[in-house]
Amino acid sequence: MSFRLADSSKMVGGTDATQKAIQQFMIGQKGDEEPVHDENKKLVRSVGEYHMTIRQAEKRYSLIFKRFCSFVEGEWMVCDDQLGGILQSIANIRSRLPMEKKCLNLVAHNSQSENWMSSGFNQQDPHSSLVMSKEDIEISFSHDLIQHERMMASARSLLSSLSECQGALNRKLNEVVNHHREYEGFFLQVKNNPALFIERMNEIYAMLSIELYRKQCLVHTVLDTNIDDVLSANSSKSGLGNNFGPMDLPETTAKRCCIEWPRGSKYSFVNMVRLSQVMLFHESTAIS
Repeated sequence: MSFRLADSSKMVGGTDATQKAIQQFMIGQKGDEEPVHDENKKLVRSVGEYHMTIRQAEKRYSLIFKRFCSFVEGEWMVCDDQLGGILQSIANIRSRLPMEKKCLNLVAHNSQSENWMSSGFNQQDPHSSLVMSKEDIEISFSHDLIQHERMMASARSLLSSLSECQGALNRKLNEVVNHHREYEGFFLQVKNNPALFIERMNEIYAMLSIELYRKQCLVHTVLDTNIDDVLSANSSKSGLGNNFGPMDLPETTAKRCCIEWPRGSKYSFVNMVRLSQVMLFHESTAIS
């Protein structure tokens, strides 16, 4: 009987393919290559998402800031200027009403006491030389009264709109503050911290808030005036106001409101230089 030795390769490791697989596993050629590659991919993806998040957050800061500044210029200031124009119209009407009322009283008095002057031979009506007839004066007086009431109603409406504009600015400020709370940790290492937008917005909002209160006082000084006081040229009453004394006439009160109204006046709480700087910064800001 003869014996044949078994193939050592089959006894130890099986086929050649199995041995090659074992060798590759032992030296780490295939077993470690793909996991390391997957981890690098995840790391690169994570870093990319982080930078994208920062960029998107920066854009959000810039967008809210631009909307805030655009609203100040396009809504708050426009409404403020319109309200100033309404007060000027009220002051002009109030300067005419007492004169028209006085003329009507004078014409009525002369008509009752001097009718005999035109009843003689070759006598003329003493009112025939007047530039305006009684009817003309009555029409002018009635028109100014109606316009005065319309201007007063417009002043109330615009004052309410100005308050709503301030409320809208407050909501935009809250929006950027909430956004900052969510992404505050992302900007610790950023050179130009977008939180500077919040400081500028808060500064402008504070100025406009106290300016709104000042102008509310001015408008209510005009609105609280009684129409009888407006028609009386010798009235000693006036509404309560900032710098108005008890002897101010309604006409004078309205004119003084117009003088103190502008944002650039010495009575204003708005720092026009600082406001212009922020508006210029808003125009030059571009985070893309």
